[in-house]
Amino acid sequence: MRFKMAAGVYVFFVSSVVCLLFCLSFAELYSEEDAVVRLDAISLNRTIYNVPNVFLVEFYSSWCGHCVNFAPTWKALARDTQDWAEVIQLAAIDCADSKNLPTCRQYDIKGYPTIKVFQPFTQNTSDIGNPLKVGRASDKLVHAMVDVIEQRSVLNKPQHWPNLQPAHSSEVSEFFQTWKNVEYLALLFEANDSYVGKQVILDMAKHDNIMVRRVLKNEEMLMKKLAVEVVPSLYVLYRNGSAIQLARGGETRFDFRLALKKLPHLDRSQRHGEQLLLQPSAPTLEKTTAPRTPSMDNVNRSAVHMTDLLSALAYSFKQEIAGRQELEGQTLQAVQDFVKVLAKYFPGPPGVSAFLHNINRRLNQRKTKMTYQEWAQLLDEQEDASALPQEVRWVGCRGSQPHGRGYSCSLWLLFHTLTVQQAAEPDPTQNSQSVLLAMRAYITTMFGCQECGKNFQKEAVTMETEVATPDDAVLWLWRTHNRVNKRLHGDLSEDPQFPKVQFPPPWLCPSCHLAQGTQTEPVWDEGQVLQFLKRHYGSANFIYDNPSLQGQDPGPHFHIQPTMVRRSDPRQPHKQTSQQELAGVHVKDLRGRLQRRHDPNFGIKVEKLPGNENRANPSGWGFSNLDISMCVMLYVLSSGLVVGLYVMFIVKRRRRRRTPPV
Repeated sequence: MRFKMAAGVYVFFVSSVVCLLFCLSFAELYSEEDAVVRLDAISLNRTIYNVPNVFLVEFYSSWCGHCVNFAPTWKALARDTQDWAEVIQLAAIDCADSKNLPTCRQYDIKGYPTIKVFQPFTQNTSDIGNPLKVGRASDKLVHAMVDVIEQRSVLNKPQHWPNLQPAHSSEVSEFFQTWKNVEYLALLFEANDSYVGKQVILDMAKHDNIMVRRVLKNEEMLMKKLAVEVVPSLYVLYRNGSAIQLARGGETRFDFRLALKKLPHLDRSQRHGEQLLLQPSAPTLEKTTAPRTPSMDNVNRSAVHMTDLLSALAYSFKQEIAGRQELEGQTLQAVQDFVKVLAKYFPGPPGVSAFLHNINRRLNQRKTKMTYQEWAQLLDEQEDASALPQEVRWVGCRGSQPHGRGYSCSLWLLFHTLTVQQAAEPDPTQNSQSVLLAMRAYITTMFGCQECGKNFQKEAVTMETEVATPDDAVLWLWRTHNRVNKRLHGDLSEDPQFPKVQFPPPWLCPSCHLAQGTQTEPVWDEGQVLQFLKRHYGSANFIYDNPSLQGQDPGPHFHIQPTMVRRSDPRQPHKQTSQQELAGVHVKDLRGRLQRRHDPNFGIKVEKLPGNENRANPSGWGFSNLDISMCVMLYVLSSGLVVGLYVMFIVKRRRRRRTPPV
């Protein structure tokens, strides 16, 4: 009885803890279970510099659809090459995190995903790595990893690295005299251009009493001695002089590796006695206070949320544009054109309009180039900078997962809104394609997702011939967006709760659909579609989630303080900046009660001022009050059951003691 009672208490206790942990969990592209080493601005330097192995670091953005698609490949590659960790490891850092922005800017990251190679024992932290310019197919990446190791081995091979060069007859005959502690010598005979032998050598590099060497098929003496008939073939030589054939012919790298790992008494210890493997680790997390995000069930899907539009501007200005070392040539022109159409057509509150007009006026004075420090100063000097949100927050564009929808959704929303605003205010002096031309320039030169930019460039080939009026621009962008949705439907980057469908769906605009169409292949009444788009993206359909944007009580005031980030001073690259060196940022709120100062690092975190705690989500992880309430309720219920069982157990025990023995 006591055992059952104790088991029940244990089960309920575990279930309550699991429930609480589940409520507090969140999804990321990479987790602790993956073999990928997770980096952030603080851990990157100590991880990749002055270490004995190569690092391939993926700089990605969690909102980038192609990064989401690439993540399974990067995870699988890291898992497949875990045995290579003494020589080479895979890592990743999320540039969408504002804390990592200065780091990604310092490493000159212009698009995602970008993979950079960092050589072993690099002392100088001004070395920002070399881009790995190969395809994203797994086999090409594996070959590229081997090539990186080979190239370094030719220059200056670290002592603990295995030898990837082909073995010759003289080396084999003297091998056991040279290597006293090695019990097995595995010879993999292969063609000159094969990568199999090199990969198997790396697979077995951590084992102490076996060495694998490649032998090319033109090594005729060894071929004859062991009677090798076909390549690839695997032979194992023993210290007593005997030899056996383990595999031959059509076997793959995995077959050879499995055959070798079945050898008896194979020692799994490190060859050089020290642990060189860096275990995958979670980045350093800072607790921040996030503003309340509406529950997805309460979001009005038939309206445009101004919070999404303003967050698109904030992310673009403070992350994407600020993430470039400098703007010049095409990139500067793209930003100028982007800001110009924003200043003319963005339908936001007066403070935002004034801010955009001031930025546009100052940008037009720039003819050559602009550094990121100058861009940060330009934003800081505007009196109405506080009109932009200090923290990105999605409402209509919020996904069911942290990396779902978000910025890419809001950018589509922004440009649809701009084309409709242009059509609502026709100006004969303006080019009907001005918004679309600005969109194409921005997407292809500034947008972080590189593949997205290339794909949009292909879509925009017909733009100049199909668009003659502002109404044509509205419809062209709508058709293009639907083609993209059709292409990406079912893609790994698609949010499962928000599938990419043809827009508008029948429930939102029944008159837009003709009877002969289907849900997946609709037939459109484009006249009705045009009228719907003008209504949907028109000013009358905006929802101001923050009442302060309409002149009401601005609600909580936020103190913006800089995070500990690294300066991008070329004379002292990657030098850790002290708290005293950081210039604080005090962003003036809508009532003008705070003064603001320039932050040269342009990396911020949001911290709530005391007195407004009830207005923010206490979790800091984007859950609604309902989510938190349910978690607390379930936790309290589970705890109550545990206490009830305990009391019942105590009462029964006391009764048993009072009952006289028969």
